[in-house]
Amino acid sequence: GEPYTPKALNDTRKSIAQIPAVGSVRIREGQHLDAGGNLPIFVDVTDRALNLVGASAGFSTLDGPTGRAYYENRNLFGGAERLRVEGATFFAPRNDGTRIKKVGDFEASDIGARFTFSFLKPALGGSHWDFPLDGLAERSRTGGGRFGGYTVRDAGATAGLRYRVDETLSFQGGLKYELGQTSDVLGQVDYQLVGT
Repeated sequence: GEPYTPKALNDTRKSIAQIPAVGSVRIREGQHLDAGGNLPIFVDVTDRALNLVGASAGFSTLDGPTGRAYYENRNLFGGAERLRVEGATFFAPRNDGTRIKKVGDFEASDIGARFTFSFLKPALGGSHWDFPLDGLAERSRTGGGRFGGYTVRDAGATAGLRYRVDETLSFQGGLKYELGQTSDVLGQVDYQLVGT
């Protein structure tokens, strides 16, 4: 029922192409007007691979060894919902003045870890609104340095709504909650953060 414009068709194609489950999009115009005098539009899409699994390992002269693994499902409930979970381990530099000089000096606390998840429900009710939900849990340390380092243990989540104006502009807002604990040479601080 909308007036025909090539720009509207191109904008529709670009909007659909942003959905993680979609590999390619082609929009075709019908050959004849329908009974109501409208030109039918056909949208052909191809799916991307449903599941994605990956891993990586690395070594940095600054941070040491790291490892990461992730899993992504691009069509979790059949509506192009994307779920990605990721875990990472890394060397957590000591901040108590001691150093690892031999294998026997290594302790489990020398490993840092981060777990994240990301969920996206695109096009709520066929609209330009998306629902993103992200979460994080981690344990990490910063190096000693002149004033000593600190250890962080935290977990949190962010949920919101995002409005896609076009393929390059969107507006997003939501709520964030974080629960954490930091410790350094001065002691330990437990905290909670709530934000918008």
